[in-house]
Amino acid sequence: LLINDEVIAVNQQSTNNKQIFARNNNTQFAWVGDDPQSKAKYLAIFNASPAPVGGRGRRGGQPAQPPAAVSPAAINPAAKQPAKISISLADIGLSGSCKVRDLWAHKDLGVVSGTISATVNSHGAVLYKVQPTK
Repeated sequence: LLINDEVIAVNQQSTNNKQIFARNNNTQFAWVGDDPQSKAKYLAIFNASPAPVGGRGRRGGQPAQPPAAVSPAAINPAAKQPAKISISLADIGLSGSCKVRDLWAHKDLGVVSGTISATVNSHGAVLYKVQPTK
């Protein structure tokens, strides 16, 4: 984050920032902001479902453990999987064809029409710049 100029621009220059939805029992969120220098929008999509148990935890690679008050059986395993989250261009104030750029990866993802979809890991996020082609 500290050396990613594209992400810093979102933080320092975006305007009209707002949440556009909270879905799926408040585990999926989307946020949009304007690029004041163009007709582009910044779009962040969040999957706030619980992180998977196991893998790298906070203790130097030790497996993460669920809180003691929560039985492992009480956690829905499907909630810990990546989620495909879709948003219509109309929901972010755009129409027609738009170029999508992944700001974290510094990578152009191509052109979309109608809907933007992202597969977001549990406890993860994506950050896009969505630019009308016309």
